[in-house]
Amino acid sequence: MADWYYAKEGRQYGPITSTQLRQLAQSGELQPDDLVFKEGGTNWTQASTVQGLFSPERLTGRAVAPEPARSTGADAQAFSFGAGMSAPVHEEPVRIQSPPPSAEGGSNFFIDLLLFRRMVAPTIILILFYFSVISAILGGLIAALMSLLNGTVVGVLMALAYLIAIPVSILFYRLMAEMMVVVFRIYETLGEMKKQQDKPEKPDDKAA
Repeated sequence: MADWYYAKEGRQYGPITSTQLRQLAQSGELQPDDLVFKEGGTNWTQASTVQGLFSPERLTGRAVAPEPARSTGADAQAFSFGAGMSAPVHEEPVRIQSPPPSAEGGSNFFIDLLLFRRMVAPTIILILFYFSVISAILGGLIAALMSLLNGTVVGVLMALAYLIAIPVSILFYRLMAEMMVVVFRIYETLGEMKKQQDKPEKPDDKAA
């Protein structure tokens, strides 16, 4: 189950599975000082606090910080790798955005729908557009065929008019759909800009 996220150098990655998280730790891509988050938790924590993620050899030689004081607060959590969460510990708050909803769906997906964080209108607009295109093509072809069956000059002219109306109708539906989708694209862009502003500053930026 892909329920892990990790952050390093001011960037956030995930969701990934427990196996993928272990592979990142073994390959050196994930360092003990990097931050990890598990779905169901309430805060980020250092990867070195995840039990069983790093071998003792990897942790040897690191400057081990004093064990933090135990706290029953709900604002911090310590994670156990592959075995849920252990007893809560106190940690300094981490300035990093909450993880995005899992691509596999789940409770976060429905919560986002209820809170209007996830829009369904673009999908509906897309479905309506293709339905309108199919209707325009079929309707135009049927009307043109019925006009040709009359066998008159007027019928031929009407058939040509119906055939010309097909691409015109499709173009009209396309323009209307794009105008509506642009509104939601603006909303998504503003959301991405806010996420970029909420990202933590890099150590180099703080030193400057």
